[in-house]
Amino acid sequence: MKDLKATDIKKKLEGYKLLPLSKTCELKPGDRIRYMKNNEFRGGGAVKMNKYPDYIVLLNVVNKASWCMQLKDPELSKIWVKPLEKIQTEKNEMQRIMQLYKEGKLVKKK
Repeated sequence: MKDLKATDIKKKLEGYKLLPLSKTCELKPGDRIRYMKNNEFRGGGAVKMNKYPDYIVLLNVVNKASWCMQLKDPELSKIWVKPLEKIQTEKNEMQRIMQLYKEGKLVKKK
């Protein structure tokens, strides 16, 4: 994700919280993360496996590619997290809104 402006990065981090690097042991499978490495913003992915303190296996949920984020890498400077519980809550809310819309209880504004 090269050449992203600060406003683009801020938008991509909506719903994410900065996680101290010392707390990466708390990441669980399903949590979504984004990170900064070499002063470059990375889109991250879903935590597939946490092998703290060495690495975290991440999964791109769209194309199912996985890779390891090395936790001991000195170039890793920041990690943001959106917990799986929050993702599930947002998904449930969207399903509830869609159900209300299908039942005619919500009307789309023009």
